[in-house]
Amino acid sequence: MKLEIEITRQDYLDFNIFHYIRKRLPRSIVTCLVALAVIQFYFYKDKTHVDVGLVAVTSILYVVFYFFFIYRSLRKTRNTPKEDGAMLGKKELEFTDDQIICTGRDSSSQYKWSAVKSLEESKKAFYLYLDTNMGMVIPKRSFRDKAEQQTYRQFIQERLNIPEHRI
Repeated sequence: MKLEIEITRQDYLDFNIFHYIRKRLPRSIVTCLVALAVIQFYFYKDKTHVDVGLVAVTSILYVVFYFFFIYRSLRKTRNTPKEDGAMLGKKELEFTDDQIICTGRDSSSQYKWSAVKSLEESKKAFYLYLDTNMGMVIPKRSFRDKAEQQTYRQFIQERLNIPEHRI
């Protein structure tokens, strides 16, 4: 199976947001709440009266700023790859029974199926994770239609021995 794709900055950003929400968001929420509890505790530990309204307002502001800075740092990842680098641009992917061959303008790579840790899917793309936070982005716009997407999904699931209902 061969597939021609084009990776844009938006695809790169979408992958980073997808990865963050799927893999890191729960830990960020816990970290945010623990830090908030510690801050509030130290702020009120010597006070005899706790103003619940003030605690609520400062807590809401803290959470909003915390997640605003996370969102801002994720948006900055969009500018990480260079326009003339190996990440962005047109690529040809060839999926064989043994491996995945990726050929770009200035690079080529081969991955055995054992290198693929998981297949994830969003509304916009398929992600073949090769490591904890590294994946091949396959935009769904690269397929002619939903039937071709389903054929691709089944092909990958067979190679990775993933039951169809898991994705």
